[in-house]
Amino acid sequence: MKASDFELTDPALTAYIADCEKRLRFPEFNAEIAYRLGEFLRARFVRLHDPSQALYIQIRSFPARPGCPFVLFAAVAGNPDRLGAGIAYQIEGKARVVEHHGGSTYGAKAFAAMMGWPTEKMGLFQQEHVVNGGGFPIRLTNCSTPVGALVVSGLPDVQDHQFIVDSLEEFLKE
Repeated sequence: MKASDFELTDPALTAYIADCEKRLRFPEFNAEIAYRLGEFLRARFVRLHDPSQALYIQIRSFPARPGCPFVLFAAVAGNPDRLGAGIAYQIEGKARVVEHHGGSTYGAKAFAAMMGWPTEKMGLFQQEHVVNGGGFPIRLTNCSTPVGALVVSGLPDVQDHQFIVDSLEEFLKE
């Protein structure tokens, strides 16, 4: 199953995303793991995509003070000229959704669509939040709240989300 197999308003999509978030957890997470994950994501993108495409990758941890994340990894894979001037806004806005919502950006988008709500009803405001695919919570197996966020931007909405899911499934097997 892939997120693209569902309509955005389908309740089965939110269930699928919740299942991914429940399964794709780390036994531990630190700066070294973030770096290895970032390198893995970059190499995987280069291996699977046309060199004319591009993806911005950022991994951050959430410290005790909200709004003051530690960026543990940041890189561009592919052709950076394909990334627009608003890429930093996209990355920051997606990370804020993960921190605020506690789940993936695509999950927040799907839930709002399923409920027929504007995202503002969930406290996700357009000036600060980007509710598109590409932000995913980093969780530990023994902790329900995210300890960080994995954020990508550059592919279409659902493909950003699915790239993260497929990559984490592969990375966490190792």
